[in-house]
Amino acid sequence: VSFDNPLDLTTTKELNIELPAIVFYPDSIPMETGSSAQLQVFAMEVTGLSGAHIQINYEQQKLNLKSVTKGDFLNSLTDPGFFFENDTIEGLLDIYTISFGVDSLKNVTGTGSLAVVEFEATAPGKIILEYTDKCEFVDEN
Repeated sequence: VSFDNPLDLTTTKELNIELPAIVFYPDSIPMETGSSAQLQVFAMEVTGLSGAHIQINYEQQKLNLKSVTKGDFLNSLTDPGFFFENDTIEGLLDIYTISFGVDSLKNVTGTGSLAVVEFEATAPGKIILEYTDKCEFVDEN
């Protein structure tokens, strides 16, 4: 049993993770060939977030993307804008989300889910997902 929670601020400090950050939750999932698993993409300890671009590098030889759905962090009076692009040749998943709220509802502060991603394992072995340096948080300006 592991008690490390990537969304826990104490664990974050112990792992020397700089905030704000993008984290997967859970941070590891045991999978067998043919099985599917969901993980959430979290923005952690952000201030005044209005939108985000998340780019995930995945092993396309071992994973099939099944679905990507919006998280609830940027919800306001209206649903956030949300779309994604899946490059199956390069194994890159780009997720874009933006708040369409008004005034104080157009940005959020804290920690919350930006997206839920579901993959299916197509091959055995350790599978690694990584954020790229193309990820960015944006404020209302």
